[in-house]
Amino acid sequence: MTRQIEKYIEEKYGLTSDLAKILIDKGINNRALVDAFFNPELSELLPAESLPNSERAIERILSAVGKKKRMVVWGHEDADGVTSVSIMLKSLNLLGADPDYYIPSKRREGHGLYKGAIDRLAQKGVEFILTVDCCSSDKEVVEYAKEKGIEIVITDHHEISHSIDGLLLVNPKLGGDSYRYLAGCGVAFKMAWGMLSLKAGMSLYDIKEKYPELLVFAAIGTIADKVPPISENAIFIKEGAEILKTLHLPFIEVLRKKYNSEPSWELLVSLVSSGESENGKVPTVDLLLTRSMIEAEDIIEPLLKKSEEWFKNATFYLEEAKKKIGRIRDYILIDLKDTDPRYLGFVANQLKEIYDVPAIILGRKENGTGVAEIRAPKGFNSLKLLEYLSPILINYGGHKLASGFSIEEWDIPVLFEEVERYFKEHPQSKNIFADLVISNQPDKEKMTHLEELGKLGLELRVLANHVKLGDIKELLEDYNVIDPERLLDLYAPETKVKILFETSKDGLRVLKVIPFDMVKP
Repeated sequence: MTRQIEKYIEEKYGLTSDLAKILIDKGINNRALVDAFFNPELSELLPAESLPNSERAIERILSAVGKKKRMVVWGHEDADGVTSVSIMLKSLNLLGADPDYYIPSKRREGHGLYKGAIDRLAQKGVEFILTVDCCSSDKEVVEYAKEKGIEIVITDHHEISHSIDGLLLVNPKLGGDSYRYLAGCGVAFKMAWGMLSLKAGMSLYDIKEKYPELLVFAAIGTIADKVPPISENAIFIKEGAEILKTLHLPFIEVLRKKYNSEPSWELLVSLVSSGESENGKVPTVDLLLTRSMIEAEDIIEPLLKKSEEWFKNATFYLEEAKKKIGRIRDYILIDLKDTDPRYLGFVANQLKEIYDVPAIILGRKENGTGVAEIRAPKGFNSLKLLEYLSPILINYGGHKLASGFSIEEWDIPVLFEEVERYFKEHPQSKNIFADLVISNQPDKEKMTHLEELGKLGLELRVLANHVKLGDIKELLEDYNVIDPERLLDLYAPETKVKILFETSKDGLRVLKVIPFDMVKP
């Protein structure tokens, strides 16, 4: 099957075999996803049935709607989670349901289902929970909920680290034909599309015409979650951008009026990310769904202040973390003590970018439990580290390059010892990580293909292994090269070098230039 897809890419789109293989390795592993990659139009979006277990899940959700069961949409306190909840609430309302929602506080409750909240929901008569952007690994709590008379359907996109026997789980990581790196909101949108199609006979274009905000929500969450912006994800981003220009939702109009310009994705992501959960409710959900300009104005002003305050605090914690860094080895592990968990991901990501090593940053929930975020450079699998640490963790989950865990405070000293042991047993290669290694001077056809793939959103690290700097500079003259540090001018043209660059939408970004006389054998 892989060879058939590889041949399809080569013949239809003219890529060489090595680049076709890379596309497949990046999750573009069937013809529909290939076509969606090269032609990111709404017509190429794969339907809900392309998600594993989606048909059975939609049947159960619609059954709960038809029986007028008391429903709750359970989400995650970030932009992907908020947009996923908003997509599902809007869609279920269109189907005649009147669902509530619950988003646990990262600081007080953590991430995912937990028994205390299940008890409270059961007391309120909740009979059905639909999760979005979370809960793939919450089997124990799902079983507990069943005992309380609550049925749970899980939709998520995170890596699956535990047994899923007995769960009704819709997650592209399980297989199926959808892009395996969809954001949670992408999964939620597809499920909503599937429900509206089956129950109300709505096509994808009907949804775009009548409820275009659903595609904008999916775009915001997709961008915020930093999933690869290619194939189906590129469709959400492209469609969202086109719709946003003419969308007249109250919160968009308030932003236009306030800034006298079209709201940027950066502003929208920052705004949607700024809400905090109180008693399961996040104001940004109300902001996305309100039809009242007055309500939108009332919600936005404090959120913008919170966003500014968040960034100020995040910058402070980053500087505090930097002060704790001594000699950089294969990793960074810092305990920021009572730091609010909402800042840990930012600090970890910034340190990863600066030092190019996995960064593990610890904080605390309000009850004293330790929580941490991990951000890792390409080539490192943080989930393998977490699996190694699992005997001392309460829970963990996420993605290879972005994950998190919780731990009892008394086990944190043990954590430091175990992380050190892991990196001693699994020393990180000092070789440069690259998706593609070219052993000599790349040809013009190869560079043209790489530039085209970058414009389509595919970020590839390419290492040209033994080239004259003057030759590679001459070759790159025909392309848009991003070299802010002027690395291409550091050495004489006749110098033999290793050069690492990355494809991007903006051009070919030069990352490293290393003379061969500096490369250790």
